[in-house]
Amino acid sequence: MAMEELAWEPIRATSTEVLDRDMDGLHTLPLSMAPLESPSLRQLKMIKNHRLESVIEVFSMRRRASLQVEVANVGQLFGWSDGEHYADLDLLNAISKLPSFDVYSLRYLLRARGHDVNGDPNLKLSEAKSAELSEYIIVFTRPLISSIYGGEKVEINKPGDLIGLFQDPDRAKVRRRLDLMARELDIEMIAVPAFLENYGDILLSLAFYKQCLDEVTPIVTEFLGMMDVVRSNQMTRKQDDLMAICVAVEGEVNELTSTVAQRFAELDLVSRDIRDNDLAKGFKDLEAKIRDHHRSIGGVLCGLTVKMGIWEGMFPDKESASPSKIADFIKFHMKQGLETMREVQVESFDWH
Repeated sequence: MAMEELAWEPIRATSTEVLDRDMDGLHTLPLSMAPLESPSLRQLKMIKNHRLESVIEVFSMRRRASLQVEVANVGQLFGWSDGEHYADLDLLNAISKLPSFDVYSLRYLLRARGHDVNGDPNLKLSEAKSAELSEYIIVFTRPLISSIYGGEKVEINKPGDLIGLFQDPDRAKVRRRLDLMARELDIEMIAVPAFLENYGDILLSLAFYKQCLDEVTPIVTEFLGMMDVVRSNQMTRKQDDLMAICVAVEGEVNELTSTVAQRFAELDLVSRDIRDNDLAKGFKDLEAKIRDHHRSIGGVLCGLTVKMGIWEGMFPDKESASPSKIADFIKFHMKQGLETMREVQVESFDWH
């Protein structure tokens, strides 16, 4: 079969839609978002494969397969000399160790490496995704504003509106707002805008993960329900090894999903405390909790998103899915990488 018939395509951002989908993903990372020196490398992307391994995707065959290269071998693509030190390779190795490729995990990593993440226009969600997250953001920001400004009419619908509070042409109003917030947060007045910018970034991270959880949970529930097709089939239910795998996979997936949901519930409780207790302490507690849970939540959600994406692609018509094909998916796709998710779930990671 000719190469053209296979429809192989180089991985490049050919449209805003494609780039947005990748940059807003948990398991895909356009390398144009990273501060890499090689222009050719920046045209590719890093992905998590079905085993949740980090690889460089060089070519793809639409909806069917892709040509992937391990990070350790990427130098062969560009003729890099053995034994030479390449800064790009160092950065790629660091990125490949992230359990999730979402933009906030990348920002944390680059900030720790001394990169100016706030000044980098590549390190953000697409405008479309940010707009989608508005309803999640409002839940967290409105209590903040009502706690500080009381009866003053202030509209907050997105993180940028927080900074907009201090761009009012009424200078007296701006100074009053700054003074109120500085006293409530126990910080210098001059530090308030920077605090709100950082807080907005943290909230977007939390909102992004919450949306990912809301999107993947129904698919996980559907998949777990379809496992009954395998257990009830006369042929597959007689395979003891398969039944053991089904029990293990179901238990792991249930635990992973419920643990992420519990962590969001904990974060919600912390955010509610902000309204009733000392604001300065409340925000510090919320930020610390989000940072504590960030890596594990992102890693588990990334893994589940990869798995459920494969599930949806292989079984677009669930009603006609055969027990044997579902069994193959469980054995050869679902089982692979669950240990990786389990390990990151129990990780404690300090992002500071």
